[in-house]
Amino acid sequence: MVLKEKTIEKFYREIYKPAFSMEEFIDRMEGCFRGIAEELSLAKMECVLNAEKTMLRNPVVNGVKVFYDSYKPLGESFSMHYVNGDGSRLDILFYAEKGHVFTEEEKSCIPLISNPLYTILSYITIRNLLERAVNMDLAVGVSNLTAFDKHVDSLIQEKRIENYHAAYLNIHNFKYVNRVLTYHGGNEVLRIFAEEIQKSLRSDEMIARLGGDNFVVLVRNENVDDFCNLVRNIHIDYEQNEKRYQFELTVTMGVSHMQTVSDMGDIMLRVSVAYQKAREKKSGGFAFYTDEILQSVMKEKEIIACFERALAAKEFVVYYQPKIMTVGSIINGAEALVRWNKDGKVVSPGEFIPVLEKDGSVCKLDFYVLETVCQFLKELQDEGSPLIKISVNFSKCHMENESLAQDISDVINRYGIPHQYIEIELTESEDFDDYAVIARVVNSLRAEGIYTSIDDFGTGFSSLNLLRLIQVDLLKIDRAFIPMDEEFERRFRDLVMFKNIVRMAKELGIQIVAEGVETKEQYDYISTTGCDMIQGYYFDKPLPKDEFLKKLKIGKY
Repeated sequence: MVLKEKTIEKFYREIYKPAFSMEEFIDRMEGCFRGIAEELSLAKMECVLNAEKTMLRNPVVNGVKVFYDSYKPLGESFSMHYVNGDGSRLDILFYAEKGHVFTEEEKSCIPLISNPLYTILSYITIRNLLERAVNMDLAVGVSNLTAFDKHVDSLIQEKRIENYHAAYLNIHNFKYVNRVLTYHGGNEVLRIFAEEIQKSLRSDEMIARLGGDNFVVLVRNENVDDFCNLVRNIHIDYEQNEKRYQFELTVTMGVSHMQTVSDMGDIMLRVSVAYQKAREKKSGGFAFYTDEILQSVMKEKEIIACFERALAAKEFVVYYQPKIMTVGSIINGAEALVRWNKDGKVVSPGEFIPVLEKDGSVCKLDFYVLETVCQFLKELQDEGSPLIKISVNFSKCHMENESLAQDISDVINRYGIPHQYIEIELTESEDFDDYAVIARVVNSLRAEGIYTSIDDFGTGFSSLNLLRLIQVDLLKIDRAFIPMDEEFERRFRDLVMFKNIVRMAKELGIQIVAEGVETKEQYDYISTTGCDMIQGYYFDKPLPKDEFLKKLKIGKY
């Protein structure tokens, strides 16, 4: 036999030693093949994988030199071909020294080398593919959170993590892309988006997909500004079914430094906290983590966590702020305002209402207040005392509830209160622009005999449109339009606007309440405009039920 038994024995011993990477295996084979090369007059041996491109296998053709003696010119080649189950083909090529022709005996020895080599290479390839599958998001073709976690952990162990910033980013309005394209097309756009970011990153930086259109990125401190500028707006051209699409993708992003982080949990907490802050801005908003932001978010989470228990324990208390007739100073109604009696301290609604609105829990609180108001009116009714109209604030979060009017009516009916003594107060704001939805709610409430009012009128961008399209019973003019005592640049304009809002509302048959009235001068001026009612500290602050009852028995100020 051309190959000595000793040579083959050494080859088999070396080739079947454990190898944890292709590089380690090839390094070992380089020395192992020197003996075989001498006995077979080999100058070079190479393995070439021919396979279709996939998320797991890239590039399409992958050549690996197992052995190469650069001092020997190449002669003829002899190849062995192996077809894998997935349709890919592995070619193992043997190049003779120039001038040497492989004999039939030499060719018959080659499978003794190529067969075990193919087995081991296949094993290592499959293991690499599996490892890639574990660490890769297969739909988009970038690393997943598992791989990101490993990379971060190695940087933490090496005490290099403080050299980096992490960013959590979400593509704004990607639902539009998914609506326009197929599911596969949407993933392709995400892949292109991720590739655009990947191209800008260094070898020690990383992007990973968290799921959906959410990604986390690790960048060196000195590259943070460039990275932020890159992701502000990424333009993507995509073709599907011979039709071209162009997308301008913007992101909302939370960014954090890595100082004092100890694990992946710390990092995700920081970037998600910064991201929540960024969401409060418009699309394309960025926010950088600070300890103050974390404290604010933790406070919000505490409020949300405590809410259900506090509601069941009746820690939320309803106060009543009187509405006073401009003529005669008679108490004509009240606004129900909620306070939180938490751990012996009264918490202002400004601290918890915005949090509960973001969470959606405010809907339960609004019905809790309505129920409390109905109980109060029921007590007055049972005592034979005259009833007054009380307004209850309902958040815009209720607008998606198509049975809202019926739900409110059911609560009122449960206490046997005439519907005209409940007024539902809706707030005008710049986000409150779906007039069709507001009109549906207002008309449904009117059909139930329940009054409606618009709070903070004048603060939104389309106040006149709101009046033109929606028939409400009462407007509360925001305190920003109530003229102040001192002279200021807009004082005359505010006076004119206030007077004409009142006049317009009166002509439309809408009652007017001026809220936030604090001084005699304001009261004196408002009294001359035809405004129906006044609410504010000039007469009274919001009062606990017992104090309000005392005022109510007197009946006027």
